[in-house]
Amino acid sequence: MKNNEAMVSITSQFQKLVLAVTFSTLLLNIISRSPAKAATLTLNATVNSSRVSTLAFTDFQIVFEDTGDGLFQSMELFSFSGVTIGRRDRNEEVFYDVLRGIPTLPGFSVGNASNWQFSSTTVSSGVGVVNEAWTYKITTVKSVPEPATTLNLTTLLGCGALIKRGNSRNR
Repeated sequence: MKNNEAMVSITSQFQKLVLAVTFSTLLLNIISRSPAKAATLTLNATVNSSRVSTLAFTDFQIVFEDTGDGLFQSMELFSFSGVTIGRRDRNEEVFYDVLRGIPTLPGFSVGNASNWQFSSTTVSSGVGVVNEAWTYKITTVKSVPEPATTLNLTTLLGCGALIKRGNSRNR
């Protein structure tokens, strides 16, 4: 009987130690957790057909990690869909996949150029296009839970299971 009691005591102490370490880790994770990640937003540029003359444009999309002001800035760029621009009278088009310059558009972007500046990784030329060629809209990208949140939930569930198991053994 004494061996069983000693075994239960050791098991109970081990469970308490595991529980203490788990709670300490969880608490440290919560305390030292970095601030929430900035929101991911999308700037959608839709061709403004009333403003287009001899040039043909496609819509484009910019996904950016907003620093809190809700406006796109070059340092926030996550991805750029690219834009195709061509001359209708010559039936030629070029796909521009590099965003070189960003205009300041009230409510949408803060930039360093007077208009959109694009270049291509396949063609050596670049192009600047007036801001009025598109209309703009900013939308929020659907967010997913942060990994740390999932870790906290998993840790709490594990602690609960360990406590329940320990209580059922001690009866």
